[in-house]
This record gives sequence, C-alpha cells and structure tokens, in this order.
Amino acid sequence: MEHKRKDMALEDVIVNIRIKEKNRSHQKAAKAMEFTSKANLIAERHDKPHGNHNRQNNIFGCGPTLRQGPKSSHLKPQSSNTKNKGSKSFFGNWVKVLVANNVVIKDMTVLAPLYAPNTDGIDADSSINVCIEDCYIESGDALVPIKSGWDQYGITMGRPSSNIIIRRVSDTTPTCSGVGIGSEMSGGISNVIVEDLHVRDSAAGIRIKTDKGRGGYIANITACNITMERVKVPIRFSRGANDHPDEGWDPNAVPKGHFYQSNVVNLNSTKAPLLEGIKDAPFEGRCMNNVSILGLAPSVKWNCEYVSGAAHGVFPSSCPQFQSNGSSSSSAQPYYCSLPNS
Repeated sequence: MEHKRKDMALEDVIVNIRIKEKNRSHQKAAKAMEFTSKANLIAERHDKPHGNHNRQNNIFGCGPTLRQGPKSSHLKPQSSNTKNKGSKSFFGNWVKVLVANNVVIKDMTVLAPLYAPNTDGIDADSSINVCIEDCYIESGDALVPIKSGWDQYGITMGRPSSNIIIRRVSDTTPTCSGVGIGSEMSGGISNVIVEDLHVRDSAAGIRIKTDKGRGGYIANITACNITMERVKVPIRFSRGANDHPDEGWDPNAVPKGHFYQSNVVNLNSTKAPLLEGIKDAPFEGRCMNNVSILGLAPSVKWNCEYVSGAAHGVFPSSCPQFQSNGSSSSSAQPYYCSLPNS
C-alpha cells in the first residue's frame, strides 16, 4: 500500500510537470502571436534640421521600408508587430532599412509564413548606425540579413552597411539563417555586432554569403553570446551565390573580410559548421572563442576550405586551418563584444 502511494505521488508530480510545460508553451505562443493592425512608425528629426530631407515611410512587400536621404536624422520604429497569413507564394521583405542613417528598431514582432520564399524579417541594406534589439521574428528566409549593394552597381555606389548592432533577438526560420551577411555586400559591410541571439529550429545560425563578382569587404563582424537549438548548420560561410544582375559583373572582384565569434553554444546539432571560402580570395583572420557544437555524432567533422584563423576553446575540434593554441601572440588574442571605433 505504501509503495502504491509513492507510485501515485510520483505520477502526480510527472503530470504536474507536463501540465506546467504545456502551459508555458501556450503562453509563449500567445505572446508571440500578439500583434496590432498597424506598425507604429515614429520618425524624429535632429534638434537642428539639415535642410530638405527626402524621408519616406513606404511599403515594400508587406512591411515598411525605412528610407532616408543622404542628410537624414533618426527613425525609431518600436513596440510594433507585423503579421501576414499569406500563402506559400508570398514574397517580400517585412521591414527593410534602406540607405538610412541612425535607425533603432526595438520591441518588434515579425510573423511571416515559415515556408514562403524571400520573406526576410528585418533587412538592413546600405545603412549606417542601425540598432535592432528585443525583437521576435518568424520567417521563411533570413531573419536579420545585412546587405550593401549588388556586384558592379554596389561597387560603383559605394554605400556600405556599417555600425550595426543586433541584440536580444529570438527567431526561427526552417529554411535559412538567423543572421545573414550578404550575399549582396559589394558596397562593404563592417563593424557589426551580434549578441545575445537565440535561434531555434532553423537551417543555419549565422551565415556569411558571398562570391566572385561581389567585391567589397566584410570586416569587423563580431558574434557573441549566441544560443542555438536544433539548428542544422550553426555556423556557415558559403560561396557560390552565382547570381549576378547582368553580364557586366567582374569575376576578378572578390571580397575581403574578418569575422570573430565567442561564447557560442548550439544544442542538438545535426551538422558541423561549414566554412567555405573562395579559392582566389580565402577567408582569413577568422577567430573563434568558446564555441560548443553539442549533439554531433563522433564521426562528424567540421568542413573547411579556403579559410584560416585561430580557435580557442572550440568543441568538437575545428578544422586544421584554425590553429588552436593558448598562446598570447597577437594572432591568438581572444576577441570580445565591443563596438569598433572605426
């Protein structure tokens, strides 16, 4: 009889735990699904205006485009939600920051169809001084992509994306990456900080995409305190975008750049990181500190080609191209999350 009471008490505990877990899941889902009918877009000027402003809040795809002229001041959309119940044929960026300066996007929920193509969540393109924080995003494409022009046209325009902070963002995309750099990056992308990112049930965590013909540069990209769950390829550098605006692209225009990662954990991984550089322009100066990819089969190895750098505290061991050591030489110094001064 005493044993039966104990068994019943244990069953009650298990049932209570399952009920609490289910209630937490429902609460999270309800919170994510809250949305208002309009995006609350607030535009602010400097105290001292700089003459005529060509500032517009347009609609691109289904979400707002934040676009500013060359003497623009501030845009601060916040506490907003956008949602679409569209079919699989829907495409278009939800929120696009295009050729803008000094933009803050905060407390925004973006819910796009999970299997609709080209539904980037919050897209920063050829923009400077952008902060995206405290957002929740579901999408069928890259959740927070950063771009800066396409092949020879981007090189000629020379409008970079620079000084961009992405922090405290939670998101999921079954077909693409949490944060994507490129592949259109011909105007240059630099000084990007990604911190406190949580990506789940996604095809990739952080991805850098580029190819011959792009030119430009990817410099001072820092990712730290990144948590991923059930992400197929947690870290990916990929070449072979193989899309160009026309026949005028230059095959000798190749990108350059540096990328730093620290305090990255991926749970329940199915594939190792995939790091593919370009044969005639290898990705150099990559640094990884305290990166743990958990759940891989013992036979699964990192895949690296035309890349090099340093690795510290990486599990499982990274590629031979990343010389693992604990020396204090300048090439082996750990990198921390801080906004570059340049």
